[in-house]
Amino acid sequence: MNPKTKRERYARWLRVIFGQKKKMAPPMAAPNSIVILGLERFGDSILTTPLLKILRKSFPDMKLYIVTPGKRAYSFYKYETTITRLFHAKKDFLSCVLFFLFHPADILFNPKDNLSFTFMLMSRILRARHSVGLDFAGHSDHYNAVLTVDNSEHIIKKNLALLDYLSIGYSAQDTLPSIPPMPIDKQVAQFVSSVNTNGIVAINISAGSPVRERSKELWLATIEKMKRPCIIFAMPQRYDDKQWLEQSPYVIPSPNTSSFSESERMLQQCVVLISPDTAMIHLGSAVQIPTIGLYLTTHDAQRFAPFGMPHIILFGKQSLDDIDASAIVQAVDTLAPIV
Repeated sequence: MNPKTKRERYARWLRVIFGQKKKMAPPMAAPNSIVILGLERFGDSILTTPLLKILRKSFPDMKLYIVTPGKRAYSFYKYETTITRLFHAKKDFLSCVLFFLFHPADILFNPKDNLSFTFMLMSRILRARHSVGLDFAGHSDHYNAVLTVDNSEHIIKKNLALLDYLSIGYSAQDTLPSIPPMPIDKQVAQFVSSVNTNGIVAINISAGSPVRERSKELWLATIEKMKRPCIIFAMPQRYDDKQWLEQSPYVIPSPNTSSFSESERMLQQCVVLISPDTAMIHLGSAVQIPTIGLYLTTHDAQRFAPFGMPHIILFGKQSLDDIDASAIVQAVDTLAPIV
């Protein structure tokens, strides 16, 4: 049985066990509490920050909860200052269920835009007076209201559909993602304070899967063709490649980063970011740095594009190695022309 068929079967089982949710109109009163189901990945977490900020701004005294099954998401949200309390859906399962049993939320929102047994189950067992999800096949029966959003819409706008449903206004500035304050290593702070080079290009070489990454040799060819000062960002599994690239006279050796705040501080020293489709793209949106995004599909480029600032999208056919160095250099020159 393929995963999609299995999820559809689980959705039907949950409907049999819990029944069909009664459809309800949007609540008229201001909510006293909202629980949001936090998606698992870092990038998804960053993209929920506009929703959290606007909810906190609109209802300063409201209790705002996040429940997430993801280890990475939990490590991000634990620094988020807008929320009242954070639960890990797996490690804190019993205490989480009991908390909402005795303290039901006024509104539960599931921003997941595809079938997920874990998220549908959480939507059912976490007690809430009004549950809201996104509208797609197999989802409607599990919520009091489902929101219709185009599947190709940017994830930030999908998240903000809850605000539209609740008739909460917001500005374009409100929709920009942000990074909660996280620890900054002394070595990173010293590096940032000592950088005095202008026109630095930030290059992120990591994406979590080989098909969404470029080889170190192609990155070196791009750097040498670009002839601009660069800083390399990498995840631990590519630290060796980062160190190898730092042998180039165009690359400024930099400390490895271990938090988004560290990467944010370093990005603020740069004029343009080049990154594959990963959380660094959304960090760039938070910093508001012009960004060149490297993608494999139009669908991903629509949903996870750089948001709210100038950007250029380049596509690989089978892998990101298909993207020619000249195209990347041209994009850099367009977004950050040399004066």
